[in-house]
Amino acid sequence: MVQVLKDVAIINAAKTTNISVLRDNNVEPMTYVFEKHGIDSLQFAESDRYYASLPGEYQDIYKKVEAILENEQNVFKEAKAEQDSLRRLEMEQKQKEAKRVKDSLQEISRNKTEE
Repeated sequence: MVQVLKDVAIINAAKTTNISVLRDNNVEPMTYVFEKHGIDSLQFAESDRYYASLPGEYQDIYKKVEAILENEQNVFKEAKAEQDSLRRLEMEQKQKEAKRVKDSLQEISRNKTEE
């Protein structure tokens, strides 16, 4: 149930931020979640109703979902920071190379004018 609810949370976030991507790719969000986990809407509703009758367990499930989502968010943040660092290093390398080429061309130009 934890993984199903995690995917539902992600799908709900996707629907509120950019539903056009889902539409453009013909993705029906809940159908996708159900198929991914091998359940149907009735099984989901029954499980949801069962856990709702056990507030303590349901709260534990949602705490696990929240922890997984926070962990995944941290992984994405770290990956983005690493990617940003790599881009920055690449840009610095290109700038150094451009400066080196410019300096070389200026040196060649000076040498020709001195001759």
